[in-house]
Amino acid sequence: FKGQSIPFIPLQFLAHVFYVVPFTKYSFYNHVFWTLGVEFQLYVLIGLLFFLSDNRNYRILFLFVFCATSFINWPNGYYLVFTYAPVFTAGIALLMFKVYKEKFYAILTLFFLVIVALNLGIPISLLLLFSCLGILYFNFNIPILTFLGDISYSLYLTHLLSYIVFTGIVKRMNADLPANQLLWLAVEVLF
Repeated sequence: FKGQSIPFIPLQFLAHVFYVVPFTKYSFYNHVFWTLGVEFQLYVLIGLLFFLSDNRNYRILFLFVFCATSFINWPNGYYLVFTYAPVFTAGIALLMFKVYKEKFYAILTLFFLVIVALNLGIPISLLLLFSCLGILYFNFNIPILTFLGDISYSLYLTHLLSYIVFTGIVKRMNADLPANQLLWLAVEVLF
């Protein structure tokens, strides 16, 4: 609670507004914001190139080329959309399968999930596979889950700040965090 204040640097602020922090000398105000930059890059790329044509072959070629960019060792790649291209291409292929009901798109989705396994690891690929199956085969609406889904990204962006505040409160209470890890985890999740 008596930590350093964050100085206001106009260029750092503008880098955040335009999602270009990784391409500058500045750090993020909150590190979880890096995902917004990747998301913004995806929207620009998809908006400019994927929808350039509604030709099926063009779009499939785009997905393969986009996915292939994940094999390039980009400087500062952690913050670039290309690193996560197989994840995004798998999602786009899954959507195409759901819309057009063509087996080809299901195979394409599986192909991109294999690339995810190669680039980002088998656990992430399996998680995405189960997510894809859930999207395809479970179509139910549970209001509390819909609400949590609607606010999940906001929660994600604030979890680090909440954690810092929570940890500060617990330290001021002189509580023994290591001795009561499960209790504090439950309290923190509720917080």
